[in-house]
Amino acid sequence: MKEYYKKDGITIYNSDNLEVLRNMHSEAVNLIYCDILYNTGKTFDDYNDNLGTPAEAIEWYRPRIQEMRRVLASNGSIFIHCNWQLDSYMRILMDEIFGTDCFRNRIYRKHSEERGFYSNFDSQVDIILYYVKSPDNFVFKEQRDSTPRIVPLFENGFVESMCSNEGDTVADFFMGGGTTAVVTKKLKRNGIFCDISPKACKVASLKLESL
Repeated sequence: MKEYYKKDGITIYNSDNLEVLRNMHSEAVNLIYCDILYNTGKTFDDYNDNLGTPAEAIEWYRPRIQEMRRVLASNGSIFIHCNWQLDSYMRILMDEIFGTDCFRNRIYRKHSEERGFYSNFDSQVDIILYYVKSPDNFVFKEQRDSTPRIVPLFENGFVESMCSNEGDTVADFFMGGGTTAVVTKKLKRNGIFCDISPKACKVASLKLESL
């Protein structure tokens, strides 16, 4: 397990997330937000997004979700961000591991405007599955507004400004470009992040250093 970056309460590992999770203490994290692999079948420059069939993908995710539940604090929340190719399978897996009573919501995230082509009807949304460790004890700061609006979940830290407190520990085990890490530092939370891609770790570290 390679520690790539450590500063100001933020740690980044350049490792397989399962290895990182298995080396963490139980109940060490207050909030988990993961934009997981979508299993598109594509191979990119720095990672492979091909986990096989949906059944094979879920078996790959199973030990990781189990470990995420173990490291989540008793009052913690977890958000799993996926797309239409996996969301139904992930919902069943999350229900199995966390329990149906710990399911809070299925959040739709609009990721693009209409693009003028309609392969498979061109879905413009991703799915975020929101669960808690305990249905009777979790952090949630209700937000109200006078008019409906689209909420920016990432850059403004809306999920973190609602489901964690200053000084809490946030984790993202599929870190990518490091958006969650940057918001974590801005909001004065501690963070544990990892990615198997050295490029992702470098990009995220540079973003953190620029703050």
